[in-house]
Amino acid sequence: MQLQHNTEALLYCRRSPDDRDNDSVENQAMILREYANDNKFSIVDVYQDDEYRGMTFDRPDFIRMMGDLRKRRGNVVIIKDLSRLGRDHIQVDLFREVEFPQMGVRLIAVADNYDGANLTHSANSMAQVKGLFNEWHAAEASVKVRDVFKAKREAGQYIAQVPFGYKRNPLDKHKLMIDEEAAKIVRRIYDMAAVGSGYERIAKILTNEKTLTPTAHYGRKSWSPHKRPYDWHYSTVRTILNNAAYLGHTVQGRYTTVSYKVKKVVKIPQEQWVCVKNTHEPIVSQKVWDMVQALVHKRKRSTKRGAPHIFAGLLRCADCGNTLSKNAKDIFGCWQYRTKGKGNCTNHHITMEKLKAAVLASIRKVSEEIRQDKDGFISRLSGIGDKQRRLKIEAAQRERNKIEKRLPEILILIQKAFEQNAGGKLPDDIYADMMDGYKTERDGLTAKLDSLKVTIDEAEQESGNIQEFTELIVKYIDIQELDSAIVHELIEKIVVHQAQRVDGQRKQEIDIYYRFVGQL
Repeated sequence: MQLQHNTEALLYCRRSPDDRDNDSVENQAMILREYANDNKFSIVDVYQDDEYRGMTFDRPDFIRMMGDLRKRRGNVVIIKDLSRLGRDHIQVDLFREVEFPQMGVRLIAVADNYDGANLTHSANSMAQVKGLFNEWHAAEASVKVRDVFKAKREAGQYIAQVPFGYKRNPLDKHKLMIDEEAAKIVRRIYDMAAVGSGYERIAKILTNEKTLTPTAHYGRKSWSPHKRPYDWHYSTVRTILNNAAYLGHTVQGRYTTVSYKVKKVVKIPQEQWVCVKNTHEPIVSQKVWDMVQALVHKRKRSTKRGAPHIFAGLLRCADCGNTLSKNAKDIFGCWQYRTKGKGNCTNHHITMEKLKAAVLASIRKVSEEIRQDKDGFISRLSGIGDKQRRLKIEAAQRERNKIEKRLPEILILIQKAFEQNAGGKLPDDIYADMMDGYKTERDGLTAKLDSLKVTIDEAEQESGNIQEFTELIVKYIDIQELDSAIVHELIEKIVVHQAQRVDGQRKQEIDIYYRFVGQL
């Protein structure tokens, strides 16, 4: 496809929160306008994503630009350098080498002397190296940010979302001070819990008394009909009653993301949490805290009718997202509907008997599929299959081994060149060129090595999740009856839809999300 005559230019600018002020989107736009005018490009529009990191492509103006390209509003994209497009080198290469050429779009990176219309083999290779370096920069920045956050947590500096009842100290944003109006509500919640009121009862009392929720109190969000300013939920009460911040302690580091590329949030084991005591003024006393915790754990162990039902904590309403609660007749229904009425949701009712039958049938079906064709099941689950994944890991490991062998060789070559130059056997200009070449190769290989490690870790993690699930569920191939242990070992959550009448018969969908692999 001929790109030389593409002249209708879309100018794209991006600034990360970590970028210097002189790399602002305004400065980038000025540079790109000047370049476009000097080279006789017609500027269609300017797209600016300010304070968006390069590892994500979920940026408003980038999405708008791609939409305009697909509508053929322009045929050239001009950026300051390739890192402005993004720092995920795989995704950047996909746009640069596949998607843009397929759309007939010419990509120009001004500072990198890159032009998709006049792309040589060496220029393409250099773009790939720069892509790896750009991603290495993102990885290094991620490590530094994590280290800074870790140091701040260990120093007792509060860097998480401020708990309800507190506000940031205006003299030190990493310190908390009591928000007296909200603290009164927190104390009342603890007082009610200390005399035996459960989460749901406390939430209902606060709702009926028209007490502002934490969200409404701080005005963080607008309210839809289902998110009114007095609409307390039991989970909000539970969070407040289990937060040691109200004792004056700072507890942080409960969650993290898988990596700088994988933003999935995972829970950290409690023994690894960072707890610094007596960092701010407490709202509740140790005596009240201990009393509430004892009552909370007692309620967890038993209910008025004995042990909790086997689906405790797993059932969710498909429409409002609330839990399903069980009545004395073993019928589940939406908590929102039962406590707040028809205007908030519908009943979603289902009997314990039908729920057990549906879950049991699903477990037996999945386990039977594994027994019949384990490899096929894994292939369907992963998309590429276990065999292909192993080949992918092995290929990445081979490439990693080559790089790990080459890096020490480069150090030896650098040392020899230094000695030859010092001894007068190697001219300074040749020595300088050799050093630049070795450094470029070393930096590229180091970035590639980091990328390969991420690829291997992610593939092994995915493989491990699927393997763990298959080994888990095959134990229950011939299962005849459910119990709480089996259900909680296999299932992450169960989403219940409102029943519908189809051809005179009652139909009800149930979505079962299994641990490690999700919905099957």
